[in-house]
Amino acid sequence: MSLSLNVNVDRMTILVVGGGRIATRRVLKLLNAQSTLIHVVSPSVTSTLNQLIRKNKLKWSKKVFQASDIQGAQFIIAATDNPKLHEKIKALIPSNVLFNDVIHHDASNIHFAKEVRRGRLSIQITTNGASPKLTQKIAKEIEEIYDHQYEGYVEFLYQCRKLIKQKPISMDEKIQLLDMLLEEKFMNADAQQEMLCRLRH
Repeated sequence: MSLSLNVNVDRMTILVVGGGRIATRRVLKLLNAQSTLIHVVSPSVTSTLNQLIRKNKLKWSKKVFQASDIQGAQFIIAATDNPKLHEKIKALIPSNVLFNDVIHHDASNIHFAKEVRRGRLSIQITTNGASPKLTQKIAKEIEEIYDHQYEGYVEFLYQCRKLIKQKPISMDEKIQLLDMLLEEKFMNADAQQEMLCRLRH
């Protein structure tokens, strides 16, 4: 049984073995999470990865994987179409290194969930390898329910929470205010601005 956690990867040394479509998706997710130390090892890469390499967003070693490539890596992603290579990589890595295998879900000790993001709001969906198609279906349904309007709304909630925490009122009053902010009317931008003005004075 796995436990869903968020991992801070911005200063983590990450090795991606593979340069195809799935490797590209993994790299884009990592870059979106502010990863800056990504090393791709592959004889070839997609045009998207090539553009990122030219922009110095990641390092590329144009070659086949070698055991020495894992040295210093804290997070390793096996993203090729070669199951035997993935088994070799897993056998080489220390147990304290994060490992994601795009072919063998059970071989991984960390997994990439499908994410629906609206600013500070992040909703992650996974079937733990049972059905990626169902994961995609549920994600689309969630995207329709929580549209882009929620990006501004969640930012509003964040700003309000900071202001409420500073107010010299009782804990019960703070909780009442936080509960009130979940009312439908505060999806409206004008109502949000009015409440922020009230809290600042």
